[in-house]
Amino acid sequence: MTPQAAFAKISGATATFTEVSYGRLNYAFNPQFKWYRMSNPANYYAPLNGSFAKHRAYIAEAASLPDPEVDFSSTDSLVILANPDARGLGMAGPAFSAINRNGITLDGKYISNGATSAYDLNDWSSIWLNHEITHTFGLVDVYAATRENANNAYDGHRYVGEFSYMGLSSFDGNAPGLFAYERWNLGRQSISVGNLPSSKPASSCT
Repeated sequence: MTPQAAFAKISGATATFTEVSYGRLNYAFNPQFKWYRMSNPANYYAPLNGSFAKHRAYIAEAASLPDPEVDFSSTDSLVILANPDARGLGMAGPAFSAINRNGITLDGKYISNGATSAYDLNDWSSIWLNHEITHTFGLVDVYAATRENANNAYDGHRYVGEFSYMGLSSFDGNAPGLFAYERWNLGRQSISVGNLPSSKPASSCT
């Protein structure tokens, strides 16, 4: 798969952010269309949500590869997009949100948030990124942490149904957006992230 084809799987996240924010959030991608080879097989890094330390190490290695070619000095948020065909990464592409200065520094710029994709990107498409980046805005998952009925595929959504992509992050949901409360909550926050040069393999929002 080409980097352009992989990026096409997430590019629709911009339109979703525009819709749920009533046009107030402009989420702009600045992709680096080049694959970089990690030092280990995909399954070495899986699962990406195993621990914060392991996830951070994965991001640090991945970001270091394009560093000689990319100026990160004005980057605010990173999206590490793995080849969607890499089954070894597993089914968890989590958000990255660091506290206590535990992020990474590239070209003198401290970066504390973003997201990393895994094989499940093939199931969720671009709304995966909306879900994970919205975590970095401060919203939490609204699906059930445990399943009571193993025979019911939707049991994990027994509390809130499919009416928020912080629950079922899928365009197959009944209403793949955000709850009114979630929109209100985000509206009370001040979200302003600077624009990035076009060469950045990252994303920004203003």
